[in-house]
Amino acid sequence: MIVLIRDFSNYTRSSLNMVLEPAWKMLTIHTPIYMHTICYNRLFNKSAEEQEFKFIDSPFIDVTSFDDDDPGIEGMTRQLIDLITTLVVNPSIHNLIKTGLIPFTTTLCSYLLLPHNDLLSYQYTPFYFIEDSQQAQGEGIYDNPGNIRISCSNILESLTETFGNSVTEVLQTIALEYIIPSPPKKKAPSNSKDQKGKAAQAKSKEQVKETTYDNVSVYEIFGDTYDQHEPWRKAELGLYLLGFISDDIYVGSREKKKFVNNQKILEAIDHVCKTPNLVLNQLLLGRLIATTAEYIQIIPKTHPTCGKLIELACLSINKEFPLSIQLISCKCLVRFANKLQALPIPDSGKLVRNVHKLFEEGSAETLHITIETIMTAYQYGSPKHLIPLIQEILPTYLTVLTSNELETHSFLDFIHRICNQAIYVPPVVNAYVNLIEPYIYGYPKSCETYLINVKQSYIFY
Repeated sequence: MIVLIRDFSNYTRSSLNMVLEPAWKMLTIHTPIYMHTICYNRLFNKSAEEQEFKFIDSPFIDVTSFDDDDPGIEGMTRQLIDLITTLVVNPSIHNLIKTGLIPFTTTLCSYLLLPHNDLLSYQYTPFYFIEDSQQAQGEGIYDNPGNIRISCSNILESLTETFGNSVTEVLQTIALEYIIPSPPKKKAPSNSKDQKGKAAQAKSKEQVKETTYDNVSVYEIFGDTYDQHEPWRKAELGLYLLGFISDDIYVGSREKKKFVNNQKILEAIDHVCKTPNLVLNQLLLGRLIATTAEYIQIIPKTHPTCGKLIELACLSINKEFPLSIQLISCKCLVRFANKLQALPIPDSGKLVRNVHKLFEEGSAETLHITIETIMTAYQYGSPKHLIPLIQEILPTYLTVLTSNELETHSFLDFIHRICNQAIYVPPVVNAYVNLIEPYIYGYPKSCETYLINVKQSYIFY
């Protein structure tokens, strides 16, 4: 396979067409193996250690040919994805890809399911959900060739750039189906000759479909493999896909494209919001908040989803949740508050206290997110709950932000935006005077030292 990828520049169009078909079929056949073992951590009859040992020690396998990839299912998957990646960017085979765009895209989407070993990644990666959003918008802030979800997302991005709304429409359909699956179709009785004839015709049509890549549904064709498929895992994948196409959906919505189904998207988001014990499933909760933040532009202000998401975001800005969820909740809260021009929560003071703790415990990279959230709370929250906190938070902000010259403007912007509301001016002035009082008393001494330094510098030159 590595030799195939290396020599692609020497292949003719007909040769590439011959490579694509078996490569696509191999990717499809490999899908249940990858999902069964890597995504769901379900072992076969023998232990994983036995399988790996026998695979590596086999005299028929040259493991040196894998280079940096691990031998085994993951290594095989990465090589398959690399092969497909190299193929799809070649214009010579775009017509063939277009013929089977729906099943090809569906198969790739199956590889976007999070591997079992990555289910806890969000807990120790502070910008996990924010990075996913930026990656989906094409900013490419990280490129990890070992991450199969990222690699497949890059392929989908290439397909979208090549085939436009056709791919976006397919991805929208797949995403909505993953979040709200269609009810299973009832099987018709097969005791009549006419029905047997129709079944034979259908079988022949399926054979044609298979050869022309017309329709393949990975979640259905393998039967028992996915009987125990966890619905929330599919919902997380569906939300990831919705976030991936959010910009295209927004543009399509403004241009009134027929394929855009805003109502179904809102129904899907609302469906996840109603998931039992959602706050206990933190990965799904974080993905929901991250995705919905990208759809703020198409959600009507009066839609109940706005209130639900603000409530979830406020609930998630709490030390009981990982930093990644708290940060994406801050981002979501700011966007929705600006959309509504209000912050419909009963106690905005509690929110500010939680964000302030996040500010104190965070790093330099999180400063702008937390301070933006605080400013939003003061802009749209209840002064009754927020005025008493000014004396408490202002000293901390001055200490932290002035220690970093690049962030000093954030403190000034914070003071400016708070003082745009007359009710906050007196408490800010009182707090600010107390803060600068030590500097005022120390001014003559500081000035004298400065003049001495200037004089010495002048004499030196």
